[in-house]
Amino acid sequence: MKRVRDLLSPKKSTPSKKSNSRTTPTRTRISSENTAGTSGTTFRRNDTARKSGVSRDLFSDSTGGATRTSTKPATSSRTQTSDSTVNKQLTKMDAASFKTFFIDTMKDPMGAEAMRAVMKPLVEANTINIDKLVTLCSNQHKQIMKLEQEVDDLQQLTRNKTLVIAGISEEIDAEKAAIDVCNKLKVNLHPEHIDSVMRVGKKDDNRPRNILLTVITQRKKVQILREKKSLRHLAERIFINESLTPKRGALFAVTRKAAKEKKIFSTWTREGRIYIKLGENDNPKMIKAEKELVEIIK
Repeated sequence: MKRVRDLLSPKKSTPSKKSNSRTTPTRTRISSENTAGTSGTTFRRNDTARKSGVSRDLFSDSTGGATRTSTKPATSSRTQTSDSTVNKQLTKMDAASFKTFFIDTMKDPMGAEAMRAVMKPLVEANTINIDKLVTLCSNQHKQIMKLEQEVDDLQQLTRNKTLVIAGISEEIDAEKAAIDVCNKLKVNLHPEHIDSVMRVGKKDDNRPRNILLTVITQRKKVQILREKKSLRHLAERIFINESLTPKRGALFAVTRKAAKEKKIFSTWTREGRIYIKLGENDNPKMIKAEKELVEIIK
């Protein structure tokens, strides 16, 4: 795998051969202006940079106390081109290759310095992209929540004439059981008032299935709900409630549990909306989410 110094090095041009010239080893001179702060430490030959081909502009320290070579100063355009080439090659690596490459490179001080120079613009660019993605996800989440609420409202609208009757034995016909219960509530319910009636849910030997009753008018449904308090005086444990969507049904179960634990005074539903009262003389409050209930009963 190429080290970062190999990635950052500009292509070296091949020097033209002269017939009468004598080849001499390439050495790096130390500029007199930068030797003052080095505490007597100089580099006679920049072997590391020469062997690896790393751009001296990136590995040379511009601060005091570091030795700066007297080679030709690289132009900013050349450095930008080199950085751009490395950036493209780094982005093509997979996670495992980049991890190995990064650890190996950071062991070398010069490689670490070059890596920081390369990674800084990448980190800044990715930070901006992450902020944009966070904002986008937040907006999409709000839109999804809004759409889910609209779907739930439409589903509840289809149940506006439906009641759920619980606690009646399976041995009794569903339609006959519904009519008998309404007669006990002193509500006149005849077959012509019923749009549909059936038992729903899985059969259970220990518990009868609920009866789903849909009447032809919402007025008849409201009339039954107003009189359902009379069920408390019956010997049988029979319950009548509005048919709610799964989401609202789960929320109503939470409010009923809170009422049973005496955390609130009472709870009920009206036209698919869930209400609670904290005290007997308190005003009703509509609950749309469980977190609202938690904040109220803290």
